Amino acid sequence: ARTLFPHIRSEFIPFGINVDELAPLKKEKIHHPVRILSIGNDPHRDWQILIQSVKDLPDCHLKIASWKLNKEVLKDYNNIELLHISTDSKLLSAYEWADIILLTIKPNLHASGITVLQEAAVLGIATICSDIGGLKAYFSDEEVYFIPHGDASEIQKAIATLAADDQLRWRLAARAQARMRTGDLSSRSYARRHAELSRELLAWEPVPAASSNVAGSRPIF
Repeated sequence: ARTLFPHIRSEFIPFGINVDELAPLKKEKIHHPVRILSIGNDPHRDWQILIQSVKDLPDCHLKIASWKLNKEVLKDYNNIELLHISTDSKLLSAYEWADIILLTIKPNLHASGITVLQEAAVLGIATICSDIGGLKAYFSDEEVYFIPHGDASEIQKAIATLAADDQLRWRLAARAQARMRTGDLSSRSYARRHAELSRELLAWEPVPAASSNVAGSRPIF
């Protein structure tokens, strides 16, 4: 936005979730088969590359929690399961089951996947995620295992790397949780920034039309 509209003020307000209760870091040894969970209902989840990447990995069990995927797509794959989650308790159980959260995402402009990234961080679970959609504005490579978009071999490599290294998996989860602990990505911070900007907008007095121009006007957005 700043590139497209250089004369107009632009503000980045990070989305946030409830961080009042951070779970203990999930320091469990990797399971065999490796337990992988992918969650999402928005149209920018890349289910095709996810399925392609995991279907031939016999030592991995993938659970996909989504209302947007038809179970018929998965009927030929014994190591992939579809979940239709309708309650918070079932969602929490799915997270607790997982060794790794895996998000494969298509190019987008709305930070697809950020809620799941933050939930995984709060619950102390390491995440593999497509480097797309501005998610590095929230987490770094030290906190999330980012991978190139649409590359099945990179997804398989990331799974193998985290499955073989408990310490790396725990370290990523711990750093992501510490990022959430700062409060910058909390729902309270998200609401507070909107409230601050709303007060500023309400207090702003526009320059009269007769005297306004591009250089002299002071638009907020």
